[in-house]
Amino acid sequence: MNLSPDKQQKWFYRFYIAGCDTFILPHHLLKRLHGLDYRQPIRIGGHWGQYICPGPNGTKFEVEFPSGGAGFFFSKKLLEILQPHLTNYVENVWPHNSEISDVALSCLSHQLGVPLTKQVGFWAHSPAFTLNENGRAKFHKEPEPNDFHYIKPDEMYALDEFYIYQHMDRLINDQNWIEFTQFMRHFVASHYELLRKKRRECTLPTIEAEVKLNKMINKIA
Repeated sequence: MNLSPDKQQKWFYRFYIAGCDTFILPHHLLKRLHGLDYRQPIRIGGHWGQYICPGPNGTKFEVEFPSGGAGFFFSKKLLEILQPHLTNYVENVWPHNSEISDVALSCLSHQLGVPLTKQVGFWAHSPAFTLNENGRAKFHKEPEPNDFHYIKPDEMYALDEFYIYQHMDRLINDQNWIEFTQFMRHFVASHYELLRKKRRECTLPTIEAEVKLNKMINKIA
């Protein structure tokens, strides 16, 4: 999808919350956000459940909460509404022994009158688990997933490679050469930026050390 710089910039006025083991496909997520107004209080998720929330003065109420594993979005406006109430809610209303922050944020959002906006493509588990749990028809019904959860580092590389090729194939099939060129330039630039960062972070072995190691290996062989 080819978004103007202005529309791309507005995407950053929505905040995506997910776990560190969540694999994310930003270009698919952008499509889910397209047409939604970040200036309105909105919370967006796709893998949801129900929970009984603690309310004021000992009351309780039920909410639908989006899974933190699958990730969810809060608009900038919603964060502005939440901010004045967060400290009091966490310290005086939400149970201190509970760590389910995704549910806590949903409870407070619901209490402030902001319902859950449901979108497709949010998966709370790995592709293999999701396929076994939902079946092939449901799994492939949405060809552009937003994310997968419980993904190990090596699996993230494999998924990223697969969906990069998929995205390129679609652009080629559509003969969308402008976006294809933009994507390739961005991909190459990101590749070299990553190499520069890794070079600063890592100390590579000297040539002399490499030569000595090879000689030692040859002697052993």
